[in-house]
Amino acid sequence: MIVLLLVVIVITFKYAFYKPTYLVILFVALSSKTLGFLDLGIFIIGGTDLGFFSVNMIVFMSIFFYKGWYKVDSYIAPIFFVIGILLLYGILGPVLREFETFKQSFTSAKSFLHYSIFFYVFVRKDEIDVQLVMKFLRFLGVYLAVFQILYMLSTSTTVIIPPYYKEDYNGIHNFVRIYFPTYMSLSLFLYYAEWLRKKVSNQKMMLVFVVLYLALILSGFAALALFTLCALGFIYFVWHNDIERDSYKLIKKVLFSLFFVVVLLAGSWQIRDMIDETINGVSSGDDVALKTREMYNRFRWKAIKSSPLIGMGFIHKSAPIMLKFRTSNNRFMEKFDVVDSGYVDLFVRFGYLGAGVYLFTVGLYLFSVFIQERPSPYTLAAAGYLLQYYPMTYTWSVFTFPHGMIPLAMALFIIYSYRPVVTYYKT
Repeated sequence: MIVLLLVVIVITFKYAFYKPTYLVILFVALSSKTLGFLDLGIFIIGGTDLGFFSVNMIVFMSIFFYKGWYKVDSYIAPIFFVIGILLLYGILGPVLREFETFKQSFTSAKSFLHYSIFFYVFVRKDEIDVQLVMKFLRFLGVYLAVFQILYMLSTSTTVIIPPYYKEDYNGIHNFVRIYFPTYMSLSLFLYYAEWLRKKVSNQKMMLVFVVLYLALILSGFAALALFTLCALGFIYFVWHNDIERDSYKLIKKVLFSLFFVVVLLAGSWQIRDMIDETINGVSSGDDVALKTREMYNRFRWKAIKSSPLIGMGFIHKSAPIMLKFRTSNNRFMEKFDVVDSGYVDLFVRFGYLGAGVYLFTVGLYLFSVFIQERPSPYTLAAAGYLLQYYPMTYTWSVFTFPHGMIPLAMALFIIYSYRPVVTYYKT
């Protein structure tokens, strides 16, 4: 296993310094558990996860060794500095406030360190082939979607899935978790951009849509499936906002969409039951997920109230400050960071001020795209993809965990690469 880790480190090192485009593709591939065939999380030595930590450290190191790394384009400067400040505050803040040691703080920052790829793409921006990166992202989404669908069609004895997407979860043998469903969503938006540019036929676009969207539904992340569809509908009207609409064509598209939904619901009792249980649970106030989320987050809200403006930073589960707030050894309550309550996670790490600045700054880039008279299909697709993060953050921490941060970095890089000649930000 050590030899395999060394191979990954050597390849990452070579690509980070000499082949920026391949480094980006490799980074994304590794985050998907290397298409399901290698999980960097298995490289744990002395209780420390050295897999992706090593990759992130190499990427950061290559940034600082690059000549002119400190020269930030004025367009990207706002979000570049906001994320940089949040990262530094998250690590140093708890140490300066004597909440924990530097080692504990740095260790607990491991998920946010995945933003190494964000800084990297903007430092090496002139050497990265954004078209090749987008091509890989489109492929990755379809690849993951195909295996998600194949898994649902598999029998209990024959599970068709790459080995590292299978795991035992809550007593379920061969439970499948795709890394990450957000890549399927991003892929759908990028295919939509290709369709707008007439590089993808109507037939191919429809096939891709059915495969990707069906996989999103089957992945179990209802919010991602719902808001992907909503955001696609939104950017459709943004793109066509200066065209006289053909009512007949619009009605046909709406009817076809409704027909697709009806066929999907009629053909899958699992989907019908999932939707029915969710609606009944939320409307009656008996939804188990919502109730348990509220219960598990009580100690986090207590921490937020103790430092509402700037939050707690990156707090390790063994930090002394945890004794003041933790009321249970339940695995969902052993640490402050939480993956299924995005706003709570933002507030407990960075407070209302830090979270507000973070969300507002990302929103500025989306706004700058949507107000254009005719934005590039690529910037429109990337902005549409990121738009869904805001409602989705209620149930999923996409702004602070790798499954959302890495696609966010890719989307912002696409927006930057196809921005108008006139920029919107000046420093």
